[in-house]
Amino acid sequence: MAGLAINQGVITGNISGFYDESRARSNTPVSVGKNGSTRLNFSIAHNVSIYSNETRDYKDEAHFFDLTVWGKMAEFLAKELVMGQQVTIGFSLRQDSWETENGKRSKIQLRVESVVPGRKPNGKQEAVGEPVDPNTIPF
Repeated sequence: MAGLAINQGVITGNISGFYDESRARSNTPVSVGKNGSTRLNFSIAHNVSIYSNETRDYKDEAHFFDLTVWGKMAEFLAKELVMGQQVTIGFSLRQDSWETENGKRSKIQLRVESVVPGRKPNGKQEAVGEPVDPNTIPF
């Protein structure tokens, strides 16, 4: 008997980089996938404070997550997001697997379903792409 499986989450962090499909940092991270759909690759840093009994103090740790957004959402976000900007990401989990010469490999990916842009860092109002007219937002 199958139980209830919840495969969704929300995470908030700051944009820590834009990159192309080769994983190189990029100022123009928008590309076109094999199916002709627009793709935007970026990563976020999510900070967690962990209490240490030894030092009796909190230590901040940064956790990094790679994200890919497709289609009209990618086109819109490429024009709006900037480095350091806070974003809230709604996602589902997906496990991809593939074969290499060293055997089977797999990776859990966050499949982006929604992005809520947050505050931009002081003085950083310039986005990666062209400005967008809010009346043309497709979603």
